[in-house]
Amino acid sequence: MFRTKTKVGRLPAEPGWWAFVAGDLVMFGILFATFVYYRALSPQVYERAQTQLSTPLGLLNTLLLLTGSLFVAQAVSAFKHKSDRSFMLFVAGLGTGVAFVGVKVVEWGSKLAHGITPLTNEFFMFYFTFTGIHLVHVVVGMGMLLVIALKAKGGVFADEDRVFVEIGGIFWHLVDLIWIVLFPLIYLTR
Repeated sequence: MFRTKTKVGRLPAEPGWWAFVAGDLVMFGILFATFVYYRALSPQVYERAQTQLSTPLGLLNTLLLLTGSLFVAQAVSAFKHKSDRSFMLFVAGLGTGVAFVGVKVVEWGSKLAHGITPLTNEFFMFYFTFTGIHLVHVVVGMGMLLVIALKAKGGVFADEDRVFVEIGGIFWHLVDLIWIVLFPLIYLTR
């Protein structure tokens, strides 16, 4: 019998970072399960409130984050290969984050202008809480992408930066993953 050697790859980032990601996913999972539970208790309140959301804006934010994740995945790969393209790709990913925040400000502003707040009803308490926590994640991710982009712009492709670049990429994909669940749960489920 012939044995072939298999190349063992390394897990990107650090094990502690994966524990953080798992913890964040568990936290959001609990929040989402709580939403589903309370929605089942008052479906008419939730359905009526959801009609006041802008599904097109939610979809736009979904497309922005998916596009941003594509840019960030390409940027991480370019950074690892010490390519000058990494800077522009990180900036493009950062730009999708800025656009996401802009859309969310417009959306929240519209709600607040119409007197809709977290105190309006249970649905809007969940809506503002979930999208607010997610927005904090987006802003933190943007900060990470900015730091990484500045390193890439300076042409500083130090091997010790690889882990931070991987962490930034993983965090950005985490933000995307959370939104992919959040969008249909809040905007589409009737």
